[in-house]
Amino acid sequence: MFNLITEDERLVYEPGEGAKIFYRRIAGDVQKSFRKQCTIKTGKRRGEINEDKLDQLLVEFAIHGWEGVGVGKKEYPFTYENYQKLPTTVRVELQSLILGSEPETEEEIEEAETEAKNS
Repeated sequence: MFNLITEDERLVYEPGEGAKIFYRRIAGDVQKSFRKQCTIKTGKRRGEINEDKLDQLLVEFAIHGWEGVGVGKKEYPFTYENYQKLPTTVRVELQSLILGSEPETEEEIEEAETEAKNS
């Protein structure tokens, strides 16, 4: 069965060395809502997106904890600030998992919604 994205979804990403990051994927409607919250009106039709704020909203919504992440033998709690200290490869992979195959741009989200309504 194909699983829909739900807000109570709980998945585990294991980047290595015993670390586990607990996350959920983010559905398109939630992504769209976050994008709207992060859009700065500039006089352009769509405005500009504050990418840093959007990243923080997505990460704090999707990740609900981790184990085995820290320095040496000291574990660090999940915070956005600590998340930013993860290796880039881990952050990129995690972002891919969080966003799944969901559309990433507002245009793609609108196109997907239009296609869904017409099908």
